[in-house]
Amino acid sequence: MTQPKILVVEDDPEMVEILALNMEASGYRVSTAMDGYEALQKFDAERPDLVTLDLAMPTITGFRLLRLFKNAKQEVPIIVLSAFSFDEAEEVASLGADDFVTKPVHFPDLFLKMERALGVRGHAASRRER
Repeated sequence: MTQPKILVVEDDPEMVEILALNMEASGYRVSTAMDGYEALQKFDAERPDLVTLDLAMPTITGFRLLRLFKNAKQEVPIIVLSAFSFDEAEEVASLGADDFVTKPVHFPDLFLKMERALGVRGHAASRRER
């Protein structure tokens, strides 16, 4: 099985490092973007299998990026990672995201949601940290 390619869109350098290290250790290929313009460029150039997206982004907000990603020709699952709290059933659907994870991130939960969004069962990520 090829390693899923994940685009991590996050403006906090420490959070980027934590996310990337955990995802790579769990068998994902990771690319990162720390602002909206970089995220759009990498989304188009790298064609990720899944995007994790912070809503509070500089230059282009995560809310706007979510709409742009969802309107793109390629259909890519998007999991919002945010310190904001939402009623998941209504807000995630209204934003167009495939799922929502509240920060601080609990990695086993994030990996399970990533697997669900990717349609992958038994990826190394779901077994990590159990």
